[in-house]
Formats: sequence, C-alpha cells, structure tokens
Amino acid sequence: MINYTWNFTKFVVLPNYNSLEKVVKTIHWEFIGRNEDDVYATVEGSTDISEPDNTFVNFDNLTHSIVEEWIVNVIGEERIAEFKLAIEEKIDDIVVPKKIILMPPWISTE
Repeated sequence: MINYTWNFTKFVVLPNYNSLEKVVKTIHWEFIGRNEDDVYATVEGSTDISEPDNTFVNFDNLTHSIVEEWIVNVIGEERIAEFKLAIEEKIDDIVVPKKIILMPPWISTE
C-alpha cells in the first residue's frame, strides 16, 4: 500500500493585488508516495492559482489543508490519479529494478 502526501515547497506571492495583500499566485509542490517499507517516489510541479474571490486567504493565514484543497481543485482528481500511477511505477522500479547498470566484471570496484 502506498500513502500519498503533499509537500508545498515555495510560493510566488503578489505583495499587493487589487487592494489585497500577499496574494498567492503560484504554488510549487511535491506529491510524495511512500510504501510500507519506506520506499518513496515523487512527482513535482507548480500550479497557478486563480484570481482571488470572496474566500480570499492571505498568505500569512494559509494552512497545509487550505493549500492542499486549492491544489486538488485546480489539478483535478484525474491528473492526481496519473501522478499516483507514475509514483507506483517508480516505487516498483526501485523495489524490483527492470534494469541495472554494471561495470565489467574484470574491473575491480575496490
């Protein structure tokens, strides 16, 4: 089983926008999948956030859950399912590699 989490690494913020302060414009993120053996893989990206509306949240008042809700709403469940599949394939390749790179057996690695 793979557990998925979001990590938000940095934010592009407009200091002033239409009389609002610290308006989030872009969020850089990592979507991380980790299996029960602590093997993990990530998908990284950045997402532009739409214009502020009546539910505007100033950067200083953001929480992880608010940002996660924004990202999930913008990216969409279909795209997130694609991320999960990519992460699952990366983890499978770490656990059971499809190919490995080896040095010639006559060369000492010591």
